[in-house]
Amino acid sequence: MAMRRSGGALMLMMVRAGAVVAAAGLVAGCSGGTGGQGGSGVAGGGTRRTGEGPARPGGGLTFPLDAYFPAQQGIDQYMLGLYELADRCIAAQGIQMPPLNRSFQYPAYGNGQPPGSGEGYDFGLTSMAVARRQGYYWPTVHPSPSRMYVTKPRLSGAEKVVAEDCLSKAYRELGVSGGGSWYHAQMLQFDDYGASTAAPEVRAVFARWSACMAADGYHYQTPIRAQLGFPGGSPESGLGQWQKLERPSQAEIQTAVADVRCKARTRLVAVWSSVLRQIQAASVRKYLVSLRAGMAAFGRALRREVALLAAG
Repeated sequence: MAMRRSGGALMLMMVRAGAVVAAAGLVAGCSGGTGGQGGSGVAGGGTRRTGEGPARPGGGLTFPLDAYFPAQQGIDQYMLGLYELADRCIAAQGIQMPPLNRSFQYPAYGNGQPPGSGEGYDFGLTSMAVARRQGYYWPTVHPSPSRMYVTKPRLSGAEKVVAEDCLSKAYRELGVSGGGSWYHAQMLQFDDYGASTAAPEVRAVFARWSACMAADGYHYQTPIRAQLGFPGGSPESGLGQWQKLERPSQAEIQTAVADVRCKARTRLVAVWSSVLRQIQAASVRKYLVSLRAGMAAFGRALRREVALLAAG
């Protein structure tokens, strides 16, 4: 599927899929490890409903697949509950974990971030204010899974094995591995994004954007290539590496400003998002049963988690 593709656009897309990466990737959190990202996917940020309901991104752009990712608060509730169950198991074996961070929020980039928010959206930078201030630098950093705890767990090798076993047991008790319940939606999102970049209408607007940029002396085939051309716009910057970089260069800021200006002149985001919306709508029609099943599975897991925690 999409994972077999290569290229900057998909890399950026995968970085933004943080909130929908299978929750098993957080096992490292119990051993004090750091987490990876995969975007847009995309149970994104923005204003969200609570509990097990679907994602409802705040801001100007929404897409058909958004309804098949859980609300951000539901994801956060699931992850905290999962670790609470695991920690009970760990404590029963005489190992003390730090207190859980009750304000924890799992990284949420992707469709929930409206253009102009300053986040690296699927369609690239769209905010002129952000472009002028920081070029392509992302203004926030993905939190590490170790922030699931108030302090970083300090475990021996043997204790890490116990912690990972207990977390695996918690997954099994819930009957679904977190992001696995909406995995199909995530994969469709990756695939549909890739398909949108190959659509004739999008290729045509890329060409118009490229010509606009060339008139200002910048030579890029697509906005994603422009963004990935600078340290602040690379996937690694979204994983915290940008903190180690100096202030964006004047060349980066000037390129970002031209990029945003040409997006507006060519209506690139309007054209691209319209095409992506059509492609996603077709995917929803084709895979509706599976998509609904994923949301239902997450709802069952969340309700079971509440019952297990209440039972002590």
